Amino acid sequence: MKRARNSLEDDFIDDFEGDWNSRDFSAEDSYDSDAEGNISYHAETNSEEEAPDQTLIQHAPRILPDDINDVDDLLYIVGPQYTTAARPGGGGQLSTVTLGPGGVIPGNSDADRSVIPAIVAAEATYGPLKAGHLLNAEFGGAGADPDNLTILSTGANGRMRGFDNTIKAAVMGNLTTAYRCANRMGVDVQALGYGIAFTVTAGGGFWSNVVGHAGYPVVNQVTCHAVIVAEPTQAGIEALLTGRWGADRVHNHAALMQQLLTAVAALRAEVAAANNVGVVPNP
Repeated sequence: MKRARNSLEDDFIDDFEGDWNSRDFSAEDSYDSDAEGNISYHAETNSEEEAPDQTLIQHAPRILPDDINDVDDLLYIVGPQYTTAARPGGGGQLSTVTLGPGGVIPGNSDADRSVIPAIVAAEATYGPLKAGHLLNAEFGGAGADPDNLTILSTGANGRMRGFDNTIKAAVMGNLTTAYRCANRMGVDVQALGYGIAFTVTAGGGFWSNVVGHAGYPVVNQVTCHAVIVAEPTQAGIEALLTGRWGADRVHNHAALMQQLLTAVAALRAEVAAANNVGVVPNP
């Protein structure tokens, strides 16, 4: 036999049924009950809209950029090369490299002074000298190849850091930033070719050419000079993207493009600053 409901119970049931029927039950909604059997309702909402996907194209599969870590694997656009000095025993004459975004490999100098025997004879006259890298070890310059070493005073060896450290900061900062932005837009960065090319030349004369000591091949200066190669432009990046993904690609990467162009301009300034300290007197 059913128990008769009173008016308060009728009002409660009517209100509950009206609320229940108005619910929009989606897969994301959830319901909990406490120890007393009371039911609570939780509607899932997106409190924050997702940023526009930087890598979409229309009417085609989604672009999946290469692994962003691949950027760090791009060490060289052109690897280290060395030229033997005309006067043997004192080291090399010219070292070159074009660095990519992964082109700085932190580590200690590994210069082997034994491979440039003229340093021993020169020290007998001039005091302590250094076997200095032309191409810095952190740029991949060999420390056991006499063609990448030269005889330097301690002061000259220290002054070369002005150029080297500016280039290191540029590679690890703005060059890498530009590559990461291009990668996130969907550019094939393996084929970008953007980098810093530079030469380090031992020459200009020999400060060891004093009377009686003409045989010591110790140069009087080292010249470092850098240039930017394959600098990207907005039009060039857009052409690469269209060529890779098609003309119906969505152009929704304005923020990344602006960040890339800012890094490109800043890199230009850093290379100019490095060149300003690129002529290193020795001793």
